[in-house]
Amino acid sequence: MRPVTQARPHGGPNRPGPWLLGLCLLLWAWTAAAGPLSDPSLFEDGFRHAEEEAWERAAQTWVADGETLLKRSRDQETLRRTACFNVFATIAFEKADNARAYVTWSAAVRYFLESNTSWEAQQEALRQEAHAIDTRLKAGLTGSLPLSGNDPQRRLMDMVEALGLLTYSGPKAGLQVRDVADDEPEIRVTRNYFPRPQALAVRETQAPAVQKGARHGSLDAEAQAAAQPKTEGLPGKGMIPPPGTDTPSAGAPPPPLPPSVNEEPLAVPPAPGVPEATATAIEAAPKASPMPLTTRGNIQEAEGFTAEELEISRTAWRYVVENYQTNTGLVNSVHNYPYATLWDLGSTLAAFACAMQLGIIGPAEGKEKITRFLETLQVVELYNNELPNREYMTRTGEMTDLGSRPSSVGSGWSALDIGRLLIWLKITAAWYPDFAPMVDKVLDRWTFDRLVQYRELNGMLFNGEKEWLRQEGRLGYEQYAATGVALFDLDVRKALDYKETDTVTILEKKVLHDTRNKAFFTSDPFVMAAMELGPIDDTFSDLTRKVYDIQRRRWLKSEEVTAVNEDAVNKAPWFVYNNVYYEGTPWACVTHDGAPADAFFSLSTKAALGWSVLFDDAYATALRQAVVGLKHPRYGFYAGRYPDGTINTSRNINTNAVILEAMLYMKRGSTPFLTQGVFP
Repeated sequence: MRPVTQARPHGGPNRPGPWLLGLCLLLWAWTAAAGPLSDPSLFEDGFRHAEEEAWERAAQTWVADGETLLKRSRDQETLRRTACFNVFATIAFEKADNARAYVTWSAAVRYFLESNTSWEAQQEALRQEAHAIDTRLKAGLTGSLPLSGNDPQRRLMDMVEALGLLTYSGPKAGLQVRDVADDEPEIRVTRNYFPRPQALAVRETQAPAVQKGARHGSLDAEAQAAAQPKTEGLPGKGMIPPPGTDTPSAGAPPPPLPPSVNEEPLAVPPAPGVPEATATAIEAAPKASPMPLTTRGNIQEAEGFTAEELEISRTAWRYVVENYQTNTGLVNSVHNYPYATLWDLGSTLAAFACAMQLGIIGPAEGKEKITRFLETLQVVELYNNELPNREYMTRTGEMTDLGSRPSSVGSGWSALDIGRLLIWLKITAAWYPDFAPMVDKVLDRWTFDRLVQYRELNGMLFNGEKEWLRQEGRLGYEQYAATGVALFDLDVRKALDYKETDTVTILEKKVLHDTRNKAFFTSDPFVMAAMELGPIDDTFSDLTRKVYDIQRRRWLKSEEVTAVNEDAVNKAPWFVYNNVYYEGTPWACVTHDGAPADAFFSLSTKAALGWSVLFDDAYATALRQAVVGLKHPRYGFYAGRYPDGTINTSRNINTNAVILEAMLYMKRGSTPFLTQGVFP
């Protein structure tokens, strides 16, 4: 028998005997299967921030990842992993001197107890695992075991050392308690435009006019002027300061606002299954004549709608089929993710209406789906009994808080998201007049006063303790959503102007950009506005052409097909904004909070197909060819493709709804869905 120390033929290195190799393999297999920390890849996203000493961001990432995991299951293994996420977050918060460490540590202890274990028990298992890994490393068995730089066990050792996991026993006393009332809260939602306190908005010298609309409560000019906030802090939820005071008196609600002289109560019929609705106000003055809308049958369909385009439409519809919730008529925002924002609901209604127009589904199925959808909107809870919440659970129609947990209170509203849904409520009622009464019943419950204060769009954020009312929207998105609001006779003229802009030159092309912060500048609002609304105004139409042309120029210069957009992505951070221009940098990819995310810069499927039906040139053809194959045979189109050729495999309602819109726009002979624009 050859000695173990004998050299291998051809000068190869010494290798251990088979008995030792087998023992180490068994040891490695045992440690790989043991404990909630056996898969360190789960903690990788937060650890990358920790390695850069971005401790706050690391902690927030781990908290969010733990919450996401817990939504899927509450079995013992999931509870233990969620507890470990909170331990990691506690360590990071402590390093950032943030008293939130006490909250996450309490959550970790609770989850460990629910799973019949403790952090001390997990530490002991981790010590044994670390010892086994250290033994492997010292043995130098690189030829027989997976000890590459990406080896998960080696990565676990990095986390153990960097975070001090083997000795950590909880946060120290005396961490800084932050005054969250004066801080911008972390907003973990898909769409986020909350750049400045409302009190810092530029005030007009003329008081806002009375808002029009039979279904929307309004305040007269005197009452609105009196309700202007005098300080940056906003009053409690649903409260408006009375005239002559800066803030509400502690412990006492403010007196009621004087009634408008132009208003009278309008009884609202009770919605099915809920208590009788509260009466809203109706303006006695006659309403302006409604804008003429395109109705079904008025458009000459294009003759060149091909079999390929029909198949594109059917593929996009498959996403809806696989993610449709029969109980509510809602559709998951992302494949198998049962939550949806109001923007997602607008896309859902667009998908239903377009599928009927395209002939993919018959009238009976289309009527059933739209009816169920509108019935749900008639009964879902509203934030503060004003407007739809930022997000709902698609299976039950329940409101959620900022952590996507079921909530009877909610988390506020997004004016941009509501604007998109309003556009499709208007289009649906125009195409299918039978649905108009149902749309009216949906909107009868909504009150727009705070959303349209100062004649601009305002979003509301509620973090469970306090409200923040913020101007919402940036160039492109702002005008698109404001147009949807204006369709219902609401005055948002400030949101439709271009005063907060300047000119920048990109690839020798001058284009407007928004000078305010967090100005996401993507293709989405321009593509959707062109298909749905037609020309909003000359400035917007010119901007649309320039946004397309700048991306075409990048293709001509670099041969890289470019269609930048907001998109869901298939791994953390899960949603990014690919921008034409962002805060001084062309072609920047950022997260919802503006953090760089260059690794996710990508070609957007929905933007590419949208631009390809709006323009007719070589670049439009290149866009279509680049993305038409990015699809799953059962679950619809993928979101896009990264520069290295790999696919962004996220499947979501917004990608597939916009594709259905694009195919319908082509079938209608490039005729916008609202053919006469928005304003006379």
